[in-house]
Amino acid sequence: MRAGFNSTRRNRNIGTPQAGSGQDNRLVIPSRRSTHAQHWEQLVCYDIATRMIHRSIVSFIIEETREKRRSDTVHACTVDDIATILHQIPRDDMRDLKTFVLRQPERKEDVL
Repeated sequence: MRAGFNSTRRNRNIGTPQAGSGQDNRLVIPSRRSTHAQHWEQLVCYDIATRMIHRSIVSFIIEETREKRRSDTVHACTVDDIATILHQIPRDDMRDLKTFVLRQPERKEDVL
């Protein structure tokens, strides 16, 4: 019969060189480099909107927000807000900008 609670019985590695070795539990965002898909290919529920800006078509990919059932969860700005700002950028600077993605960070990204 045990005489009482002994916390050192839980981890027999305490005080040895092996103490602390094991699974890394750091709070980091997992890398998506293991998959060959681009970040816009990993979006799940999304809509696509297009706007004409400086005589070229710009696409906006709008991912559904995390809290789908709550109506008060929205993106910080709308597609029309972004299009208004992009109209003010010179045409030469807009040459390579063709796609914008509006997405909400994952819960772990939000914590960090």
